[in-house]
Amino acid sequence: MSLLIDAAAPIEEVADLLGDDPQTIYRHYRHRVRPVVTTAAERMERLGGTDGDRP
Repeated sequence: MSLLIDAAAPIEEVADLLGDDPQTIYRHYRHRVRPVVTTAAERMERLGGTDGDRP
């Protein structure tokens, strides 16, 4: 659900999908995903390099 919210899906649609109310969705899924994913990817690149030879 965090990915839907991060992709700018209306909170009401996400709540309907889960069968819950928007306030519950905000409480549990309000964190942003993109900064976490970007940070993790940057760390992985530093650890493994970006030489292009890896699958």
